Amino acid sequence: MAKLVKAAKKSGLFSKVLTKLTSKNSGAELPVKDEPYPIITNEMILPVDQEIRLKDAVKMYKQHMVNIGFLERSELDDFVRSFKEECIEHEQQLRDETNWAKDTLAEAKAAAKPESKKIKKQMARSQDEDEKDDLLQELAEVEEEAQGAKEEYERLAAERTLFKRDKRTFLVNYINSEVHGQDWRGI
Repeated sequence: MAKLVKAAKKSGLFSKVLTKLTSKNSGAELPVKDEPYPIITNEMILPVDQEIRLKDAVKMYKQHMVNIGFLERSELDDFVRSFKEECIEHEQQLRDETNWAKDTLAEAKAAAKPESKKIKKQMARSQDEDEKDDLLQELAEVEEEAQGAKEEYERLAAERTLFKRDKRTFLVNYINSEVHGQDWRGI
């Protein structure tokens, strides 16, 4: 029994097991499978090249969780509701992060423009080659900062666009986190 509790804690199932045990009579026993639940990957969702909308992701979530024996059909409604809420929260988080990155990019561009102009003027007036090299390095740093903000915005915008079109990666991560715990990648 101690091994079962330890395995349940490690895989993130302890709270679910505890709920089931306390909700039934004291003579209840927990069925033990010989093999652990499988880790699902993007490639397991067929066809691999097809985008998955939320409606399809919900169907796949239900089917997978029942097929592996993690949930019973009677439990699906609450878990599906949680899945949908997490999906909506994730999209909102991506939207917020993208908006933040867009604002950061605008600020970085606004700050870089006058600074860049100032450095270029100093370079044009300077006669000293060492000073010009230093100014050139400074100009590169200013432009690099603006470029970093641009790349971050583009990365987040692309991630958000992909998420809006395809829920595959979210579904895989959600199922594995639900079944194996938050540290499932280390399994």
